[in-house]
Amino acid sequence: MKRLLVTLALLALLLPCLGGNTLVIRRGAAPAAAWQTPVTDDFNRSSSTDLGADWTEVLPGGACCEIVSDAQLNNTTDTGEVVWDAEGATGISAKQCVCVQKLADNSEYCGPKLRIPNLSGTGNSYAVRWQTSSSNVVVRECVGTSCNTLSGGTWANDIDINDYLCACVDGTQADTEFAVWDRGTSDPTGEDPTDWGTPDYCVCESGSCSLWASCDATGSGEPGSGNYQDCGSGCYLGLYSGASGVCEYDNFSGIWYE
Repeated sequence: MKRLLVTLALLALLLPCLGGNTLVIRRGAAPAAAWQTPVTDDFNRSSSTDLGADWTEVLPGGACCEIVSDAQLNNTTDTGEVVWDAEGATGISAKQCVCVQKLADNSEYCGPKLRIPNLSGTGNSYAVRWQTSSSNVVVRECVGTSCNTLSGGTWANDIDINDYLCACVDGTQADTEFAVWDRGTSDPTGEDPTDWGTPDYCVCESGSCSLWASCDATGSGEPGSGNYQDCGSGCYLGLYSGASGVCEYDNFSGIWYE
């Protein structure tokens, strides 16, 4: 009898475990989307016409650029458009940013290049450049090496020597928006764009941008009109030189959101 009572007591303890209760093991949540570690280059290496393995020079007719004085990237030609594409930045999303430092006032028609589809210099992309002679910054849409300034894409602002120009693009087609910052001499390398504060200028179709923090000034255009590059992924980013002047850059930084 005692053995039977012990057995019944054990069954009473075990029955809840043997019933229909289910133990659920939750999988870890997927990593939250975030700004990725930037690709950077301070160009602090020996003077050379070879920019290094992470770069591809795109220019009709041949190579264009050189490292000068262990500190800067210099475009040595004033013919056509020049794009440097960071090889490590392939596969990036459409939400991307580029910053670069201006080194000289004779550095004209220069700045970030965004949503570059390939390394051949063909296809559609965007550029944001300073125009020292006219004291403004413009946002441009490009087909191959031919670029046009967006409607509403001209910002009356002079990028001074040693200032950093930062530009970001997000959205697709008519919802494409640009945000532009003049960071002064504050180096943005290693920062997220969320650290840059309110953009100094934005360009979006309605003139009321929604993908970035409210801008002090906006231009009303349609960045996504036409067959321009919206790139969901697989694009590059880099630097741009227009058809006039010589570009002198330092401290490149490219970053994207995944």
